[in-house]
Amino acid sequence: MMKNKATNGILVFDSGDKITSNDEAYGCTTTDKEMGPCARSIITIARIEDDGSDNVVRYGQKVRLEGNPYLIGKKVYLHSTQISPLSFARFSRNQEVSVIAKPIYNTAWKILHNNPNLRVQSLGQPVPANQEVIIEHCATAQFLFSDKIGYGNDFGVEYEVSVCSNVTANKSQGLALEKIGKLTVEMPTKHALEQNTWTILTAADPSLAEPIAKAAPKYTL
Repeated sequence: MMKNKATNGILVFDSGDKITSNDEAYGCTTTDKEMGPCARSIITIARIEDDGSDNVVRYGQKVRLEGNPYLIGKKVYLHSTQISPLSFARFSRNQEVSVIAKPIYNTAWKILHNNPNLRVQSLGQPVPANQEVIIEHCATAQFLFSDKIGYGNDFGVEYEVSVCSNVTANKSQGLALEKIGKLTVEMPTKHALEQNTWTILTAADPSLAEPIAKAAPKYTL
């Protein structure tokens, strides 16, 4: 699961919230309270470019964030696209985020180190679970974002998810790093705020992370 620091909620998908800007897209929110694993909150991190060396997800690699296939009967992928007159977040007017059933380039993301001063040197290192990270959209180079912007759906009022880089106005420690020669113009120096900060949560026990063997039984009245 993925937890946002600003809302303290879990990234979830809603198969009942159809997004009209795409042929088959569904809404994403963060919950208004902490919750456990369920069909709408579980994600799989899948590397796009698999070199076959190992199955470790590393900082800077292109990945897809896949939703539970039981959600709509097929795989869905976290998706975003540039703002346009027909595509924008419903309330904040930021870059829209949804899940779609096609693994196109707009479903590609990167996991980056939360500390900008360590972001470049951490590229290629394994991403640790249960630690704060930044999720960058590959196509637009903006960060996954959630804030306490109410979003009503079948589950009540949750919080909107969009893509928008929300960083500090000052260049933290920039002058100090330039003085000792550890900073170049290509290196990021601004810290992302809580709205862009996420934690990838894993099961306490590996056995609890086993995939569902079969779909839940259907009941009729």
